[in-house]
Amino acid sequence: MVRLFAVLVLTSVIAMADPGGKTGFTSKTSSGCGSCHGGNAGAAVSVSLTGPRTLKPGEKAEFTIVVGHATAKSAGISITVRNAATAPSGSAGTLAVAASGSGMRVKNPGSGQEITQSAPKTMTNKQVSFTFSWTAPATPGSYYLQSVANAVNGDGRESDADDWAFLEPVELKVEATSSVVDLPVFASIYPNPLAPSQTLHLDAEFVGPTSIRVVSTQGVVVVDEMMDLANGALPRPLAELPRGVYMVTATNGIMSRRGSFIVE
Repeated sequence: MVRLFAVLVLTSVIAMADPGGKTGFTSKTSSGCGSCHGGNAGAAVSVSLTGPRTLKPGEKAEFTIVVGHATAKSAGISITVRNAATAPSGSAGTLAVAASGSGMRVKNPGSGQEITQSAPKTMTNKQVSFTFSWTAPATPGSYYLQSVANAVNGDGRESDADDWAFLEPVELKVEATSSVVDLPVFASIYPNPLAPSQTLHLDAEFVGPTSIRVVSTQGVVVVDEMMDLANGALPRPLAELPRGVYMVTATNGIMSRRGSFIVE
């Protein structure tokens, strides 16, 4: 009798849904939610994404996924960003959710991070939204947001009575800069070439707090900070930069200029 009771309890636990979400099923090459909630994705579930499609390296942006279903009571979600549209593992950039009240959480922080619900979110007017942020990696390129959503009937069990669907992978382009080429150039940049121990001087009009952004020829942002300039001179040498050619952009109030220099 005791053994039979244990089997019944175990079976009941296995049949219960995981309200905190599962990871590893966002890629369209995976089984999605089908291993527990039915073998095929359901056309009754709609999944859409709002948010930017182009970001700068290191830029943080907010996104919202809306899950819709005519009769479901609540929904769950899994979200990640990877290097390829159907990549089955890994992640790129940094995902985050609101500190509290979002109903979501980040699992597997690091190279395999995914966002899932912390508990099923209740449908309102036949839909529910999941809002989160993504910070783009430093390396420009194309990255792909993957997601799978599960619309459930609320009985607490994993079964064919629930519907699920993939979000078509969304390409997120990370571009080094968009408007730098349109900016006026510095009248002078010296010394150029620049030794690691030397201080870079820009136009003398740049005085006080100035946004300095330095990008390598590979499109990687190597410096992006506010500096207190004196007559165009940076407050410190850029000793951390390896040899190469760099683009520098300075912005002080409404004044912005660009130019290039060589580190020897």
